[in-house]
Parts: sequence; C-alpha cells; structure tokens
Amino acid sequence: MSVEVEAIAAEQARGVAVELLRIAKRGGTEADFRREAARLLEEAGARAGLTIVPRDEFSVARGRVDSVYNRLVLEYKRPGVIRESNEGARNQDVIQQVKDYILDVAKRERREAQRLAGVATDGFFFIFVRRVGEGWSVDEPAPVNPASTERFLRLLFSLSAGAALVPENLVEDFGPRTLRAQRAVRALYTALHASKHPLVIKLFEQWRLFFSEATDYKEWAERIESKEEFRSFVKGMGLDPKYAEAPKVFFALHTYYALLIKLIN
Repeated sequence: MSVEVEAIAAEQARGVAVELLRIAKRGGTEADFRREAARLLEEAGARAGLTIVPRDEFSVARGRVDSVYNRLVLEYKRPGVIRESNEGARNQDVIQQVKDYILDVAKRERREAQRLAGVATDGFFFIFVRRVGEGWSVDEPAPVNPASTERFLRLLFSLSAGAALVPENLVEDFGPRTLRAQRAVRALYTALHASKHPLVIKLFEQWRLFFSEATDYKEWAERIESKEEFRSFVKGMGLDPKYAEAPKVFFALHTYYALLIKLIN
C-alpha cells in the first residue's frame, strides 16, 4: 500500500471511528448496521481513491459471509454482540465463523488463506483474524477508536487494491476480446512468423504435433480460416485474415494463456 493511502487512512480514522460508534449506539438489527457501515466504508474508500464495493451475502460452504472486500472478509454483527474478551462462547462463535469464511473464500477463489484477512465488528469492537501457517492469529477485541480504526482502514485499503483472481475478473481483464490480449497475441504471432531461429521453429513444430494429436486440428485448420469468428478475432489483433495462418494464431494464443497462468500461479 502506498504511503499516500496510509496517510489517508490515518486522516480518516477518527471520523470513521466516530461514525461507526454513532451507528452502533443507534442499535437496530445486524442488517441495519451492515447497511450503514458499508456506506461509510464506501465513502472512506472513495476519499482514498479506491472503489470499495463489497460482495454482500457471499455464499460459501458454511453459510453466508456478510461482505467480501476483495481479500478482506468482513463479518458484521448486531451492535452489542461482541464482548470485551474472547474467552466467552459468544466471541468464540464469531471468531470461528470468520475462520470458516476465510477458508471457504480461499477455496472458492483458489487463493492461499494466508493472503486473506478477516475482521468481525459490531461497531463497538473489532476482532482481527489472520491465517498464519497452519494456525491462526486472533487478536483480543479492540474497542473502536482512532487507533483501531486506522489499523482497520489500512487493512481494508491494502486488501481492496487489485482485482480478485476469480474467473469473471480474469475473463474481463485478459479474455480474448480485450485489447491487452489482442496486442499480446499479435506480438507473439508476429515474432513467430518472422523468426528463423531453429529453436523457435522446433518449438512450434512440437506444439503443432501435440495439438494435432489432441484436437485433430488438421481436419479443421483450413476450414476455420474462413469462419467469421476467426476472421473477427484476427482483425482484432490487427492482422489481415487473408494472410493469417491459423496454426500460428492458435500457437500464439496458447502461448499467451500459458504465460498468463504461469504468472498467476
């Protein structure tokens, strides 16, 4: 997280703490508190230059987590539910719920649980939960005040930056219709087409052999070049469909996604 965003978190901490306490003292249901608190956090994120948009009622194996802010699992509780100590059964139930949600969200989104964090709050207290190795780090309830709220905002801002690695985001950011994908595939195709290096030629021939055995592409490679979908994709890459060779296009496309998967992993 940038120094600028850290400074914004520090500047906002007192005001956000006051508002959280005001909302909590008003009482009401868990849904009432969640609605008002989510609006408050969205406004705080906007001042930090971030779009804080939760996925409310995110379904997981053990139930529904109140909100997932990218890599932060936030469990809202009705004001007054969280006690001053974690020794009681009520806090232990809340903590276990956050742990379960972290593991389930990590599994569903194919992340490492250690890269996520969890916070439970009822407006009066924060409980911070993190996965550490095969165990857990669980803090004692921290009263909502400027110091604890600054810590919470720093966590929220840092874990809300960047796109979550879920299929929808990956398709949106790196799918075949995106400009970055078309540029990357065009660059790979152009390099392959122009290269006379023996290794490049061997790699392409090996790929063509394996791809042919897996898909029988020899039978449809020539026909696909006349398909409108193929011609449209090639045009999107900035290549002339009349001269683009389907095998090299697919090799470039496979190489692009192989590199993408390698970088993600």
